[in-house]
Amino acid sequence: LMNVPADAYGMARVYVMVVFAGVVGNMGYNVNSGILQGLGNSKTPLLFLAIACVINIALDLLFVAVFGWGVAGVALATISPNFLPGFSAFFISIGIIQSWPSGRFSGILTKASFCGR
Repeated sequence: LMNVPADAYGMARVYVMVVFAGVVGNMGYNVNSGILQGLGNSKTPLLFLAIACVINIALDLLFVAVFGWGVAGVALATISPNFLPGFSAFFISIGIIQSWPSGRFSGILTKASFCGR
């Protein structure tokens, strides 16, 4: 399907399988980033993403150069930092929503649902 050369097929298969396992972390980041941005906080998701990129680079070097894990190490280094911003943004979103005065969240839902906005 992707016309992967025969000598690279095994490595490509390992990489894709490991990266697909990390889709949950990436999805968690995107959902919670959207929530935070919808609440007016666009700096925090960007900060989480920058931290995840730095961690990704550090883990690439650690897993490949030090541990010698090859393609699986690169894939693990790619997905591991995705869980950090996903979980962090989730807990920050919950903290922001719980800090609102009582009834404020339901008022936003009512306006968005019935006013066509």
